[in-house]
Amino acid sequence: MRVTVTDAEYPDTLVEEELLHAHRIELIRRDNAMTEDEVIALCQGSDGIITQYAPITGRVLAALPSVRVVSRYGTGYDNVDVDAATKLGVAVCFVPTYGTDEVAYHTLSLILAACREHNQASAARWTGAWPPEYAQLPQNPRGLVIGVAGAGRIGRRVLELCAPLFAGVFWYDPYLPTTVGLPGGRCGTLTELAAVSNVLTLHLPLNQSTTDVVDGQLLAALKAPRYLVNASRAGVVTPADLAAALEDGTLRAAGLDVVDPGPSGERIFASPRATITSHSAWASPAAQDDCRAKA
Repeated sequence: MRVTVTDAEYPDTLVEEELLHAHRIELIRRDNAMTEDEVIALCQGSDGIITQYAPITGRVLAALPSVRVVSRYGTGYDNVDVDAATKLGVAVCFVPTYGTDEVAYHTLSLILAACREHNQASAARWTGAWPPEYAQLPQNPRGLVIGVAGAGRIGRRVLELCAPLFAGVFWYDPYLPTTVGLPGGRCGTLTELAAVSNVLTLHLPLNQSTTDVVDGQLLAALKAPRYLVNASRAGVVTPADLAAALEDGTLRAAGLDVVDPGPSGERIFASPRATITSHSAWASPAAQDDCRAKA
């Protein structure tokens, strides 16, 4: 049997090779197959595909009849056409259970950086305004309420971390049973969550129901002072609305591990109100090896 790695940010495939070779499965690494045609050409004759960002579309799968399984490095799988795979009898796998603590701790760091306005203070050293003069003083987390959108593994861990530090915690997740016991109060809708929260932190998958679910109206519905943290997917927030909210002061600050790559994203990057990391919330050596092994 043969498995092809279409693309990966990792420097080698030693973890994958050790596991697959033990089952007499050949592993082929073909870096940077980032178009449909490249994936089709590289994966001919493969029984399985491991992918990170390459497009695994219906056209790709139809052109690769030998492929029986597609596995994605990571918690999301929006680059894989699951409906097309299902119709063709191809199993789709992903890794929802790595880096949970890393993302939760990273989220907490972004929340604190936003509330304590680290980016504004740090940026002042480049403008010559040092020490910085605060138009508004940073906030004490004890006086703020956290709203957690999405109470899966990561959202639950964020709730646990934030509960002892903030004035209150609330959460929203339409998929959890009413009997689930979590810290804080449950809200029935995302709008209800925003209405009781100063800080909204997002832990949502990207799909049809969550795309652009956080727009300007929802951001304005937060209790002042308002903060947004997003360590999930950029697409759950309307980028133009986020840029405008940072520019006009609707948001005091934002902590972002994901940013839209378009023109609105450039405006967000330019905002001194935004603390931005490079989609690295998951990152640690242990989490990386765990993701690769599970994929």
